[in-house]
Amino acid sequence: YRVRGDALPDGHWLDDPERGGGRLLGEGVHFLDWMAWLLDAEPARVHATGSDAPGSDALGGTVQVLTEFADGSLGTLVYTTSGAPGTPKERVEVLADGLTAVVNDFASVTLISGTSRAKTVRASGKGHAEQLAAFASALRTGESAAPNAIDGARATVWAVAALESIRTRQPKDLDPAIWLNA
Repeated sequence: YRVRGDALPDGHWLDDPERGGGRLLGEGVHFLDWMAWLLDAEPARVHATGSDAPGSDALGGTVQVLTEFADGSLGTLVYTTSGAPGTPKERVEVLADGLTAVVNDFASVTLISGTSRAKTVRASGKGHAEQLAAFASALRTGESAAPNAIDGARATVWAVAALESIRTRQPKDLDPAIWLNA
């Protein structure tokens, strides 16, 4: 999962550790949560690195988060404020069992299976309208809404562990009991 975020002005609240928590806590949690949803697996271990470039530390700029999942899957989040402004913000590549799927800024999905030609379909967006409709339905019916508090707790614990991994330069094990019992 590659995200090219826009540069923020000096002093922006998102880069303030007390108010915004930094890019990984303020925005990156959503990308981590999406990976867990896509894989339907719990993150088990995280190893993250941050850029040494000025203004590109764990709070504000470029981070790479490698995650090992309980089912053996691997996921990588690269969040950067580098690159050309015209670059699409999000690109996701999924490779599994002879299939490749490329999501380009949630505007299109390209599927490649085996030796067949790639097929690209247009996407309708990030699903915000659908998520709001599902939330409203959950309120009306009393059913559980997704994402839920467990998903949020998981992504937050994961991001905090990634920040700790950046600081210590060591991988961090994740304990699902922390968010599953929240």
